[in-house]
Amino acid sequence: MAEKKQPTLIFEKESLEENLNPLYYKQSIEQEEFKAFKDSVLEYLTRIYNHKDTKAETWLVSNALLPFLENVGFKGCVEAQCHQNKQNQNSTIDLALANENVEVIFEAKKPDNRSEMFSAQNTTAKAMREAILYYIRERENGNVDLKFVILTDFFNFYIFKAIEFEKLFYKNPCIKKIYNNKNIIFNNKDFYDELEKLLHSEKFFSGITPSDDKGLWGKFLYGLHIDLRLFENDSKKHKNIFKVFHKNYLFAKYCPDSNRINQRFFDELLFILGLKQDSKTNKIGIDTAQNISLIRIIQAKLTEKLGDSTDIFDKSMELLIIWLNRILFLKLIETNLIYFNDKNGFQPFLTKEKIKDFKTLEHLFFEVLAKDYATRKEDKGFNYLPYLNSSLFLRKELESHSSIKDLDNFDIVPYRNTQVRDINTHKKITDKLPFLAYLFDFLNAFDFDKDFEKRVKTKQDKQTQQKTQEKDEITDSDNAMDSRILGLVFEELNGFKEGSFYTPGFITEHMCKKSLEKIVLEKFNKLFSANVQDLENAREYLKLELKSGNTQARDKLKEALLSIRVCDPSVGSGHFLASALNYLCYYFDYFTLSGLKDVSLKIENDTLKQGFHYKRPKSEEEQNHKNQEALFTLKRQIIESCLFGVDINPISCKIARLRLWIELLKNSYYIFENGKLDSNIHKLETLPNIDINIKCGNSLEAIIDANITLEN
Repeated sequence: MAEKKQPTLIFEKESLEENLNPLYYKQSIEQEEFKAFKDSVLEYLTRIYNHKDTKAETWLVSNALLPFLENVGFKGCVEAQCHQNKQNQNSTIDLALANENVEVIFEAKKPDNRSEMFSAQNTTAKAMREAILYYIRERENGNVDLKFVILTDFFNFYIFKAIEFEKLFYKNPCIKKIYNNKNIIFNNKDFYDELEKLLHSEKFFSGITPSDDKGLWGKFLYGLHIDLRLFENDSKKHKNIFKVFHKNYLFAKYCPDSNRINQRFFDELLFILGLKQDSKTNKIGIDTAQNISLIRIIQAKLTEKLGDSTDIFDKSMELLIIWLNRILFLKLIETNLIYFNDKNGFQPFLTKEKIKDFKTLEHLFFEVLAKDYATRKEDKGFNYLPYLNSSLFLRKELESHSSIKDLDNFDIVPYRNTQVRDINTHKKITDKLPFLAYLFDFLNAFDFDKDFEKRVKTKQDKQTQQKTQEKDEITDSDNAMDSRILGLVFEELNGFKEGSFYTPGFITEHMCKKSLEKIVLEKFNKLFSANVQDLENAREYLKLELKSGNTQARDKLKEALLSIRVCDPSVGSGHFLASALNYLCYYFDYFTLSGLKDVSLKIENDTLKQGFHYKRPKSEEEQNHKNQEALFTLKRQIIESCLFGVDINPISCKIARLRLWIELLKNSYYIFENGKLDSNIHKLETLPNIDINIKCGNSLEAIIDANITLEN
């Protein structure tokens, strides 16, 4: 009996957590979506069980695997028995997922064909060799869009990223030599035989392209192994398998963008406002399916005062965005106060019980938030809220024609995929309810405090979560709403005429980091007549300056850094300026110029992590209170001195200012008077007026005029 060859290529199984992008791995999924996926899996398995012994591989591919993939979201992208070789009509990819080019290759073997199916014990099986041939052939034909290669016996799915095939096989000169041998390539069997010999030799590994940091890649082939039969038992433990059989993964559409919109929030918000977005142009328009909606009522009120002009929709959208700005800012104030005082120490005020009509909302805008404590007159139960000195709550010109108090609190049928749950049954609401009640319940369904680091969860929250899990529901861990996402929401709304276009967060973050680090080092070297090349050397140089007796070194460096000017000529939602604020705060703290003690700032995923949790203090001497005040002061100095923006759209300017105010609001702190806190009012540090920093204008015309002047 011949000795069985031992595989030299070792399959290294990755866990889903290791394989998936961390943000994608943590991203929650809808219960309904997961249930539909599970039903499709069970239907698919039933079909395989009924025919696995009686039908050929081609039948199972076309009548089981193909419809399964179509059912889980790949309809129009699945091709069976495709991309034949011109020289060999029998050589075809069993199944592929394709857009313009093939992006995912499937090689299938019948469940009982163990000798030819890939496994951890049979890594050089015929299925693998066929997949290598098809991958090379696609690449040689100029296909650079390949994302994955999948080997399956219809139950087990071995999923490999294309880069694994690229570095191990396609770029391997030893394999290329076999592939280019004209005497072999016309005969697939000869190719597979020669390839098998090569894969069992050291010669194969000598041809693997080295990595940049780890030398040879070694004998490991990394990939996922998924057995769909897991769904026959406790499928709720395998919800991330759903993410693998999704376009976001297999077509590599998911991008870890810190600036990505929360689509569930945005879609339902549009519905609540009475709007819809064109899927191709991203333009916002009125949802004609709703007979009565907020945007329709606003438009009707403005038409009464201004007449039916051509720009009445534009004015209606501007007014809607002004009011929505204020409501969401109030939501963030509420979130802060809840956190500062712990959940049991402060009750929400943005609720259907406290705000039953639009008149109360107007009172909150102009008689509370817009006025200092001493000038507030009638107390409707909101005078304990902070005065923040923000121009956000000053009446705008359009409000002279239509005030929010003139609106009627009409009834509305909830969105079909609403995030609002019944407080008792935890099921989605379906009954009609007043608009404001729906709006506030909708906002409360989302977690507006994820941007403020760790939050305190009450016992009731834990009990609710436990009940949800007992009902076999998918818990929502991705309902986070922060300043970045809110900025994008407004940018999408603001693009109602031209459509919205934004720079992904990871690009903005990279731009800020690279450009600002260079400028900081230039300022440092000029100040100290030094020639340091990186931040670490600069910090060590500063320590030596202080040690040598230059006691003014820190003050001079802080002054130099505050002389940096960052201007965004098309400011949009202000995301670039917010990223610049984060990095400037980080650099100040890096050189111990921030005033923070016992903590360090860091940036993760375009978010400034402050390393401490601010609570309502009992004394001005509490270190976290001092740190909160120091960080607020630093942010205010940077915003006022360093950050500037221009936009041709006046609404964009308002949104950008709001974005920077929100960044400051995160670190607003309680004001002590004569060493005491007012127990009746939540007095927080006021926000600066930054109208001068964000201006409305045409920066392109200014640049053209400047160039003409220079030429003359």
